[in-house]
Amino acid sequence: MSTIVALATPPLTSALAIIRLSGEDAYSIAQKVLKKDLTNITQKTILFGGFYSQNESIDDVISLIYKGPKSFTGEDTIEFICHGSLLIIQQIISTLISLGAVQAERGEFSLRAYLNNKIDLLQAEAINDIIQSQTTLSKNNALAILKGTLSTKINIIREEIRSLLTLLETNIDYPEYYDIKQLTQKDIKPIIDNLILELTELISENKKGILITNGLKVVIIGKPNVGKSTLLNALIQEDKAIVSSIPGTTRDIVEGKVIVNGLLLNLFDTAGIHLTNDEIEDIGINKAKEILNKADLIIYILENDNDNELDYLLTNREYIKVLNKTDIKKSQSNLIQISALTKNIEPLINEIKKKFNLLDSNNVGLLNNTRHLGLINKAYLSLIEVKKLLAETEYLDLITQELNNTYTYFNELIGNINVDISKEIFSSFCVGK
Repeated sequence: MSTIVALATPPLTSALAIIRLSGEDAYSIAQKVLKKDLTNITQKTILFGGFYSQNESIDDVISLIYKGPKSFTGEDTIEFICHGSLLIIQQIISTLISLGAVQAERGEFSLRAYLNNKIDLLQAEAINDIIQSQTTLSKNNALAILKGTLSTKINIIREEIRSLLTLLETNIDYPEYYDIKQLTQKDIKPIIDNLILELTELISENKKGILITNGLKVVIIGKPNVGKSTLLNALIQEDKAIVSSIPGTTRDIVEGKVIVNGLLLNLFDTAGIHLTNDEIEDIGINKAKEILNKADLIIYILENDNDNELDYLLTNREYIKVLNKTDIKKSQSNLIQISALTKNIEPLINEIKKKFNLLDSNNVGLLNNTRHLGLINKAYLSLIEVKKLLAETEYLDLITQELNNTYTYFNELIGNINVDISKEIFSSFCVGK
């Protein structure tokens, strides 16, 4: 495998920059540019000195030397900390390439860490999630995944499936060995029921994880001129949406973002929903109804507590009803009351916090993307099929075949896609004794 090099810090003029070199020739290349003997280095070492291109000094650098496999990639790795001049960066990388290194592709260092079994696929994804995180919640969740919290949880369930599969395949292939427990439907059913419960919890956690990572899609609806745009502006603390006393001012979706209690809210201000003969306004109303299908939360703004004309849009959805304009009229209503105009919106923010309280310490290390959810859903449906087969047939090979599908989905989740369960039988049982 080639030795790769890349800038590990942003390509900007700065005080310092880090250039990473990794691969089987990393030491031999580094020796030429540092003019130091690295052959006896067997553990992490820090060196200071010049970086040379032939006999010309390019810069004084600090070199962090990592001996594989005790490095991020699992390979011999050197990180050069140099001055953050774009000219120096370019000269160092060009020199390393001239000596045999190649420019790394996007994500290639993390890919090598994965291929060298330093991290699994969940941890590899977490690296990018940390870089892309916009909130403390999403960062903490990704950090926990990188540390292996999620992988441990997944591997415990995966091991339960593997153990059951091993017993089933042993029963099928080696029925003559009486010292191996013979499984029946009665033995298998409680194990499957427990696995289904564990996956149900994982699916629920995954939905939380997606909210933590991507934020909450919050759609603000209401009839014209109830203060939807004023509320959006109050939440994001800037005048992004045009506000006027003329009904129908908002005709398109206006977006904004705000972080509440560590959770990112992706806000969508919509056109006032009502019957209209205005063709353009009607398009805006239809857009408002369409975006509701993607909403995690609907904020329904009313001017009086008897307004229920849009309740039909709230069926089977998370929503908060809000009575606005309390600065000009008071109410004895039990609804949440705010004044978007005077920015008195704390009652609404508190209600959002209550509905989506994700600050619990248990809400870290959660599955957090659609790939995760897709595979867990497939595994769940596969287990449901196993349970159905248990009720319909006594043939263990049919049950085993479907359970193998479940096991495959878990292997795909962590990136272990080349596991053959039959090869694991002999590591668990002395079937040839």
